[in-house]
Amino acid sequence: MNDLDWSDLRLFLAVARSGGLGPASRMAGVSAPTLGRRVAALERGLGLRLFSRSRTGYQLTESGRTLLGHAEEVEAAVAGIVRWRDGSAAPQSVRISAGHWMTRFLAANAARLAPAGRDWPLEFVTANARLDIGRRAADIGIRNRRPDEATLAGRRIASVAFAVYARAGSDADALPFAALAGDAAITPSASWLQAQAGATIAFRCSDPRTLLDLAGGGACRVVLPCLVGDAEEGLTRAGGLIAALASEQWLVTHHDDRHDPAIHATTDAIAALIAGHKALFAGERPAH
Repeated sequence: MNDLDWSDLRLFLAVARSGGLGPASRMAGVSAPTLGRRVAALERGLGLRLFSRSRTGYQLTESGRTLLGHAEEVEAAVAGIVRWRDGSAAPQSVRISAGHWMTRFLAANAARLAPAGRDWPLEFVTANARLDIGRRAADIGIRNRRPDEATLAGRRIASVAFAVYARAGSDADALPFAALAGDAAITPSASWLQAQAGATIAFRCSDPRTLLDLAGGGACRVVLPCLVGDAEEGLTRAGGLIAALASEQWLVTHHDDRHDPAIHATTDAIAALIAGHKALFAGERPAH
């Protein structure tokens, strides 16, 4: 295959990051059947199997993981070309990469991410896998550990606690668990749940938001960060904090970009927002 199309790689990235055709369809604005055909055509053109397909979603093969790294490099390069093309004709976009729950929190509080005089768009990039900030796949990353790459600068912004949640008023101990599937299952909490309660997992889903729907409907218990579970109406903790899942949150930028006015102002706004919710992040806010 001598002529790779960026649009095909863009769709591949959507499926790789979301773990299924349904979520990727909403992300890419392409119907699920069309998305499935395009991915299959890409595999045929490359002569490689990029995904393992199952009822629970699409999971990257070894070849798929290799292509993911290359595709993210292309994505960063295309974004750079677009910024160069636009020049001063359009405001710089600041891309914020974070996992599903953190992105959801930031989006729900986006009005507070508007420092005085901000005239640049904010672009939220939801990805469980880390995007390569060193190669400009994102401008700002929110990670669960200190960056160890020499090109990156990090700022610790919060401690994050996790707990098991179920619908308020339910007999939580009698309920099975729901877990993430596909590429969404690469998180520490998903691995912990599989190790601790694999035999009692009755539901799996590739979209983390479905966990809330399942738990809110009274079908199961779920493991959530307290910043989500304690703030979700209708859910209550079904036990104490899970010490093994306690983690840090770090704001990460490229050393060369950290003093860029837009990036610097946005990181300060994110840090201030999260500082105002430290108790919620640390699991110190009482459950409903």
